[in-house]
Parts: sequence; C-alpha cells; structure tokens
Amino acid sequence: MTTPRRILFLCSSDYGQANVILATAHAVLATGSPVELHIASENRMEPQVQDTVRLADEMLPEAAPYQIHFHGIDGVSQFQAMTRPETGIMQSWELPLPNFSNASQFMKRFSYGAMPWEPPEVVEIYTQVVKIIKEVDPDLTVVDPLYVPALTAAYNLKLKWTVLAPNTIKDFAVPLQPYAAALWKYPVIGSALPYPIPWHLIPMNAGLLIRLVYSMLTDTRMKTATKLLRKSTGDEKLVLITLAELGVVKPPPAGVRLLLGMSEDLDYPFSVLPAHVTPCGPIVRPAKKLANVDSELEKWLSKGPTVYINLGTQLAVTPDEALELTLALRDLLDTAEKSSVDDLRNLQILWKMKRKPTENETDQSTNSWSGPWKAVRDTLEPEIEADRVRITSWIEADPCSILQSGRIICSVHHGGANSHHEAIAAGVPQVLVPGWIDCYDFGNRVELNGVGVWASKKAAPRWERVELGNALKEVLIGERAAQFRDKAKEVAMRHPEHAGRDKAATLILDILDSK
Repeated sequence: MTTPRRILFLCSSDYGQANVILATAHAVLATGSPVELHIASENRMEPQVQDTVRLADEMLPEAAPYQIHFHGIDGVSQFQAMTRPETGIMQSWELPLPNFSNASQFMKRFSYGAMPWEPPEVVEIYTQVVKIIKEVDPDLTVVDPLYVPALTAAYNLKLKWTVLAPNTIKDFAVPLQPYAAALWKYPVIGSALPYPIPWHLIPMNAGLLIRLVYSMLTDTRMKTATKLLRKSTGDEKLVLITLAELGVVKPPPAGVRLLLGMSEDLDYPFSVLPAHVTPCGPIVRPAKKLANVDSELEKWLSKGPTVYINLGTQLAVTPDEALELTLALRDLLDTAEKSSVDDLRNLQILWKMKRKPTENETDQSTNSWSGPWKAVRDTLEPEIEADRVRITSWIEADPCSILQSGRIICSVHHGGANSHHEAIAAGVPQVLVPGWIDCYDFGNRVELNGVGVWASKKAAPRWERVELGNALKEVLIGERAAQFRDKAKEVAMRHPEHAGRDKAATLILDILDSK
C-alpha cells in the first residue's frame, strides 16, 4: 500500500488563527484525498482538533472514522503573548480613537503584534517546532502567518511550505499600490479612520504609518531572537521570518504562496494585487444544524426575528459598557414596538456576553444580576421576563449554527474576521462595534459593501447609546433596512458557507502535487 502523503499545519491556538486551519483541515478530509493530516499548536488546541474530527465523522460519514494527528507545543499563544501587561498593547487599545496621539501608542508597539514572544521564548518554541517537523517529515507544511517560530522553521529548513491566513488582502496589497497610496488612500491598521480618508485626515494617516514602520525596523527584540536562534542551531545564516517578511514590509520568500480567507469583492479596491497572494473567499468552519445542537434555542428563535450579539471570545465588558449597549437595545425595542412591520413588534435579542469581573467577582461566566450588573437587567426587565431577551455567558451552539438558522435578522459583533465572514455566509446584515485594533477595517468594509453599519465611529474602542442605537434602527427599521437585507442575501449567494474552505483545501492539495 502506498504511504499517504503528509500535510502539517502549524498555527497558534488563538480562535481567529486556528479557525481557518481547522476549517480547511475539515475541507481536506471532505475531498477524500489519501493524505495524512497533522496539526501542531499549543496544547490547549487539542480539544478543538478532536472536535473537528468528531464533526467530520458526523458530517462526512461515508469515509469515517477520520484522524488528525495533534502535536502539542509548550508555550503561550500569539494573542496571550501579545496581551501581556508588559507589552503595553492592551493599554493602547483602550485609548479613544480616532486620535493621533492615542493611535501612536499602538503604532509604537506594533512590532509586538508581529513578534509578541520574548527572544528566549522564540527559541524554545522553535526548537519544539523543528522536532515536530522532523518527526512528521511533511510533504507540505501549512503555516499561520503570525506564528513566527513556525514561519522561521519552514523557511530555514527549506521545506515545501505555504501560508494559510485569516488576513485580508489589504494587509499584503497596500505596500504595492501606486502613488504611495498607503499614505493617503488606505486607513493604517489601528487608526479607526474612515474610508475614503478625508483630506484633512491624510496627514494623520501618513504619520501613523511612518510611526508603525519605524517600530518594526527598530525593534531590537527581533535582532536578539535571531542571534539566540543562530546560537542555538549553529546556523549563522538563519533568518527570522515574521509577517513583515511576507510582503507587508519586505518582499516575501521566493515561491511561497499566501492563501487568504478573504475575497476581492469584500475588501478595499486595489489597483495591484500581489502575485504571491491568492484570495480564497471567507473561510468559515462547518457547523451542525442548530436543531441538532440546541433544539430549545432553535424553538425559541422561531418565535420572532432575533438580533444576535456576540463580541468575540476575547472581549469582556464592564458593567458600564454593558449598560450602554443595553440602553441602545432599549431604544431599538421601543422603536420596534411602534413599527408598522408586525414581525418587528416581536423582536428578540440573543446576547452572548463575556463579563469583565468587578472587584467582588472572579467568575466571568456568572449570570448574576446583582451589584453593578443590576442596572443592565433592569433596563430590559420587561423583555427578559417575557423571554424576548436572553443575555447569557454561554451558548452551546456555534455562531455559524445560530446565523445559519434563518432566524437572525442582524449580527452585532466586534468586527473580527470570523464574525464578519460568518454573517456574510449567512446573508445577515451586520452592525459593528470594533473592539480590537485590527477590526476597524471591517467597519469600513461592511459599509463599502452595503451589508451593514459601523456603529462606534465616535466612541471607539467601545460604543455609545445614541450612535449604536441609531445604527441598529438604521439597519433594522430605517428607510435602508430592506436594502441591507437584500444586499446581505446577494453577497451570501456569492460566498456560500463552504466555498472558502473548499477552495483553500483544493489549493493546498494542488500545491502538494506541484514540484
């Protein structure tokens, strides 16, 4: 019997990075190709890999049981490393935007996003990655673009490798645009500037970009990491590879392709696309039908059109932030009650809320409404008592299962790529309150594509009652509500839920077959 060829995925375990890997691994299994799949990541990702295998067994029974070999790595993930207090990243993200001085605080720390681990940690993780590579002996290695130790290993070991990224085309295309468009046309990451950039804000954008590039070029940690890696490996020619070396700041390694979970029609318009970049379309993980996961929730959703709020796995809210959002929902519900559309009078709210513990709390998963949380419940008490509003710390069903149920009329989220793509695939209008530095661009994108509204332009990085309430009413009740619904459905027709991961899987198998 011929030995199956081996594909090794190397990624950080963070939800945003791991999702595209797991979705594509599922799609590779679905092809029935005689390949052996391996995933290496921090140990905490093993349950997600096991869930992927179980889901494949259920959804693709014709060739079950399936197997994905997991290889655990000791160490912290990219996001865990980046958000440690000493990096200053989280503190800079909390500052009001748009504001040149505040945004500059993040730009000065941007290099921590590109390489958040301390140099000795890079060596420790690199050593483990190399050991796994030698054990697996992959025919193709697929790497997460933020996983610096894996990028460095794939390049320096001269593997056959490619990059699979949740990133957008903008991340790699902007440096290639003519007429120095990076300075004046495209909002720099973390600026919270609109698109197109008004003339009076162009100096701010240009200044922030220069500050960002300076941070990347002067970060001594990368030089130290390179020095330590060379000493550890005995390879004096070893080159450290980060996102910057994939075409963001410097030209990418020859022959390496970047497969992106994005589509040209959903991103900013570009005059030039990088030759090494292949957009696959939104890559979304498969999900079971809601009725098969949580029949009670499916039954509840059937009672009326529902607004689904999910601010991602990382963003926790304070009582004050939760109250501000709740007041916006109060305004929406009051307006909906007076609507001439019968369905909207039965409007429901499903909110998965992660709490930031107060001084007297230690559990983020509590559903207690005492103390500073009481005002949040009181604001929506009639609807909560009538079971028209549910606010909970945990929902068993995946976001995709909920969005694909056909019962959701608006997705309110933090502007993460996964949340955006899941709503796109489901044909659901979106209201965005970007919560992280890399999320503001999706606020611009949903407005460019006519599928939603950026609802926190004046209050970033959080939200404000009137602005958010008006955005919700605009998308659901206003004169353009039907346009948002129609456009969301039109875009979903171009980007069905399975298309992105299927294309990524096909391309990976093509690269595997290539010489």
